[in-house]
Amino acid sequence: MSSSWSLTCMLVLLFALAIRKIHAREPLPSPPTNFQPLPPSRNFEVHIIKGFTNDSVAGRCSSLRHQFRANFTLVDLHDQFQWHFRLRMERHVRVVYDCVVAKGFDERKTFRAFDQATDTENRRCGRTGKCFWELKDDGIYFANDNSTWTKETGWDATFPPMDPISTPK
Repeated sequence: MSSSWSLTCMLVLLFALAIRKIHAREPLPSPPTNFQPLPPSRNFEVHIIKGFTNDSVAGRCSSLRHQFRANFTLVDLHDQFQWHFRLRMERHVRVVYDCVVAKGFDERKTFRAFDQATDTENRRCGRTGKCFWELKDDGIYFANDNSTWTKETGWDATFPPMDPISTPK
């Protein structure tokens, strides 16, 4: 009985070693040809800063893609409205945040505070992950470091000025 038990153990051991060698020779399965790694994610911040002393600023920023809509009012110099979001770099998806701001009752402007097509990677906000917009008396300025400002646009008049001569009687 001892010899048949030893023989059985020996056969099982040889069988296990043979299977191990067969599996050791098989290459690892390769990923499917349409396999792509997960896209990177980035965190972004957008800041709207009041950079003038007279008048107040009322505004609204929104993004359809991120289901975001916020109203804000800036009263004092250097007041700011800000928000944060995480962006997945996906193909065929473009995330934009548009803002409408009104300076007092006379001037307003609609501008794109963030656009995935121009503000990611090594461009504009993508360098730092931060978009700063400063509202000044003569227009709206952009920076990605809150110190190096570039004028992006001027204000639009809300209503055309009235000419006293052509006022109806």
